Amino acid sequence: MWYSREDWRAIGYNLLEPQKLFIDAGDRVALERADETSKNTLEQLLRTQDIDPLLLVECEQYPDEDIEFERVASKVATLINDEGVKPEEIVIVNLKSYQNKVSMLRMQQALTNVGVSSVLPGYVESSDIFRPQGNVTISTPFRAKGNEANIVFVINSQVVSNDFTLRARNAFFVAVTRSRGWCYISGNGSGIDELIKEINTIKSKFPRFEFFCPSEDAVKSSRSLIRKSDKELDEIQRTMNELMKNEDLKRIFLEALEKEGKN
Repeated sequence: MWYSREDWRAIGYNLLEPQKLFIDAGDRVALERADETSKNTLEQLLRTQDIDPLLLVECEQYPDEDIEFERVASKVATLINDEGVKPEEIVIVNLKSYQNKVSMLRMQQALTNVGVSSVLPGYVESSDIFRPQGNVTISTPFRAKGNEANIVFVINSQVVSNDFTLRARNAFFVAVTRSRGWCYISGNGSGIDELIKEINTIKSKFPRFEFFCPSEDAVKSSRSLIRKSDKELDEIQRTMNELMKNEDLKRIFLEALEKEGKN
């Protein structure tokens, strides 16, 4: 988070709101990235063809993982067979951390079923292999970091909505930003609803990006949370999951938070 107009300008953003030099916690912030500081030439090219650049990011919801993987595989096959996309220009990033290898092997099988070859760097093939010719790459956010592709599919995105440790949201950010062009975001079950709603809200205000400024203490708290060990974060996640399942505990917790806020 940056708290001054000049800091935002230095990284290529125009601060539209608030109309002052420094931003305070709680202020409504509106930013816009100027065309001259944006390197997204694809977005500009689409505009010259009267194509909405927001179509570069698409979201889909599916009832379960089997159907999600089947539909993703079908879309990948269409891109390769009908639209002439090279398989190595497609990367699939799985956000599911629990039993992720099993999940990615199932994604690979779905691709095999439609005649598409793929690799799993670090699981089946060497971790050094990424985007080999003639193959779609299936990866975790961690292994995808530092690599890019023209088309990225982000699967099992529903994990972002119920994450209390910020790990899934950070992983989602890494996954989405692997794309140089098109990004297809999908998930299964009810959790994906909140994420799609958030993305659609961002799209509705494009090219403005709006949010309420967090306090410096809140930012420090988030950073402190991210720096905790996986063991500590797993315990926090388990505790919060149990808390949210129990309506009485949830109510008591929210009342305590409200009381703390008033104090």
